[in-house]
Amino acid sequence: MEIKKTISVLLILMLALGPLLAGCGSQIESTDENENTDMGIENNDVDNDNSSKYVFNENHKIMVGGKMYYSTGQESKLSVRPERINGEIMHVIAEAEVPGRDYEANFGEIGYEIQFVGDGFIEVHIVDTDQWIIFEEGPFEAKTYVFDGKTYTSEELWEITGAKYMKVDVIFAGAGADVNWSAEAINIDNYQYFPVVDDRFQTIGEMKAYIESLITYNLAATDYYQAFEGETPQFREIDGKLYQVLADRGTMQVDTYSTRVITETDNSAVIEVDSFDGEETNTIVMLKVDGEWLVDYFDGGYIPRNTNK
Repeated sequence: MEIKKTISVLLILMLALGPLLAGCGSQIESTDENENTDMGIENNDVDNDNSSKYVFNENHKIMVGGKMYYSTGQESKLSVRPERINGEIMHVIAEAEVPGRDYEANFGEIGYEIQFVGDGFIEVHIVDTDQWIIFEEGPFEAKTYVFDGKTYTSEELWEITGAKYMKVDVIFAGAGADVNWSAEAINIDNYQYFPVVDDRFQTIGEMKAYIESLITYNLAATDYYQAFEGETPQFREIDGKLYQVLADRGTMQVDTYSTRVITETDNSAVIEVDSFDGEETNTIVMLKVDGEWLVDYFDGGYIPRNTNK
């Protein structure tokens, strides 16, 4: 009887404790799963941290101030970041290409900020990873373009395209022609005229011939030839000699390193060049006239001072 009673008590205890034991086992398994899941999250976080760092690429470069800067792959160690931002990436090209204008880069995105941190160094803020990466000045790689069957750097291209327009424009700005400003002026209707002593032209006819060797007649007549007209023109002939009234306007400033060919046919071409601050793009249309490339259009150009007003 005692044996049976003991067995009966053990059975009752086992039945009573069974669910509790099962629950403990389940709780243990659940805890293990949570631990595994938590570890997985931590590992993923580590992976994300690794993937969010700037990946060094020796081909990453940016042009600033006409100089080429190359990525060092090193993160800035500045503990205090200056508030002044010196610029930002304004143009992004393919990684395989070479920047050809200021604030143009072959990496990143438009808007990445730039700071000057020392002679020959700049730092670029990589927004995606929130890192300031050090770039060091290196050898300049001149970008080249094919124009009229020949290869030119951006500056060489400017000299045979946009510079032609500027040579004309600066004349009517008052600084492009050689004038003897110390000579005795001739007063006409309260305007002071001074003699032109320029070897390129001594008469209005010679000046027009010079102008039309650089830009088309259509552009010259539209933008400049009114300077020879009216009661008080900017240029006039007096007793067979060429004189100029004082003109004092400024001229356009451009980033010649940004000059580039957009399209070209046998007799016409479209060239672009950025303003000096990089905020605007100027379009230049070239036409081949009698075998010579002349500027036919330059947006952003100036109309000469009208002395009749």
